[in-house]
Parts: sequence; C-alpha cells; structure tokens
Amino acid sequence: MLTAVALVSLIAACSKNDGPAAVPVAVSLPSVIYLDGQPLDSISYNDKNSPDKIFMYDDYAKKYASYYQVIYNSNGAYTALKHYDINGTHMTTDSLAFRGDSMFSYRFTPGHEGEASKQAYLIGNGGIIFGGSRDTIASGSIKRLDYFEATYDPQTFNLTKYNSTAYYSSPNTTESEKVSIIYSYDNKPNAMQNLFGGMYYIAALLNTEQIGVPLLSTGFNNINGMNIQSSSYNGTVTVKNTYDAHGQLTAQSMTINNESLAELKFTYIDRK
Repeated sequence: MLTAVALVSLIAACSKNDGPAAVPVAVSLPSVIYLDGQPLDSISYNDKNSPDKIFMYDDYAKKYASYYQVIYNSNGAYTALKHYDINGTHMTTDSLAFRGDSMFSYRFTPGHEGEASKQAYLIGNGGIIFGGSRDTIASGSIKRLDYFEATYDPQTFNLTKYNSTAYYSSPNTTESEKVSIIYSYDNKPNAMQNLFGGMYYIAALLNTEQIGVPLLSTGFNNINGMNIQSSSYNGTVTVKNTYDAHGQLTAQSMTINNESLAELKFTYIDRK
C-alpha cells in the first residue's frame, strides 16, 4: 500500500498525451474513491451538481471519521470548507480568498477566530503552480523548508512538471526530501475533472490529505504512467486503466519495480 512521504505535499505531473486531448464527458459524478480496497473519500452533491459534503475515511478506525462541508456564495463560487467530525462537531473552517493569480486559505478554529493560520498559493492553467515558501523558517531550534512547483498544460490542464523540496531540522532529528515526478496520460476523458475543475483547494485536499502522494488526475485525461525520483520511490510506474461502458475510469492498478504501488477504484452517481 502506498504510504505518504513525510513533510511533502505532492502534486502530480505529466509528460505527454497519447493523442488529442478529450473534453470531459459529464455522464455522471464521482461518488466513492477506493485505495487498496478501502474507501478513501465519499462525495455527495447539491442540486446544482456541485460537491456538498466530502467524507474522509480513517484507515486506522476503519470508518468515515470526518467530513468537509463545502460553502458557496450567492454566485455559486466556493468560499470555504468547514471540517466536522463524523458526529457533527465543528473542528475547523478553511476560508478561501482569491486575488488575481493567488489563492489564500485561512484556517480558523471555533472560539479562536483571531488565531487563523494562513497559506498562500499561486494558481494558473487549471491548478496550483506554487505552494509553500522557498525561505527557511526558523522557530527556536526548529528549522523547516517546504515548497512545490508545478506546470500545467494550458489546453488539457494536465500537469506537465512537478518538483518539491522539504527540509526539517530539530535538536533530535533532521529530515529532507526532494521529489521529481513526471506523468504520462491517455487521451480518454477524466470523469474526476467534473469534480476538480476550478476547485483547486478541494483537489489538493483529496490528493494530499488522504493519499499523501497525489495519484488523482485533476486535468482532462487519465494517468497511464509515471516516473518518480525520490528517496522513497525511484523508477517507472506502470499504470493499467479499466473503463466502464460510458468510458469512465473505474480502476487503476499501479506497479513500480514489479511491486504494487496502489490500487485505485472509482464509483459514480447520476447527475441530478
């Protein structure tokens, strides 16, 4: 089973398409995503076919442990995600603001709204192209550095390049990680794009919070191969895709160096 890479939030990248890019076909909407046989995320939708709640599976508890409520303004744009435990207790709110090519997230805890943490991102061509900081941040004896850069194809919104750097140092430990990922894609429509299109924060949430190393394509097409260079994985990833009668991706089997990297499965529901 795939494990998360410490200190790094990864975003996938691609190298080429097998043929002309295909415009996504909105036959239905992603419902449940499975990783290695376990339900990873479950998405419900409002009457406008936009994400309403995103349920997050806890692999240790073997159940859905929390969910995000997506908040929209009167124009239909998403402006915040409220995080609740499965019993409905409000834990945090991520409030989003967009200015030019920048996106800002402000995380609040109920009762401590004056103590929000802030994260800035650069966006372009359908995704986040920079996150984190190139500056080493020091707090007492702790030092950390964490950022990523990505380039997207302006026509398909498939990522073309991804690199990340992370470093953490304390009196007791030092960890560092550099990652380079190149992805290839097929020319079939990616049904997940009906969920991710324009919702960069949700795409990053599902790809990094649950999986650790993003494997979910956010562009028009489906991943059919990868090359990963990192301290955790090095080599070419072979991806076998399975599609249903509508041409929607139902399964991805990923192997590296003749070993299983991940098994993803997808189910869908009809649009309202």
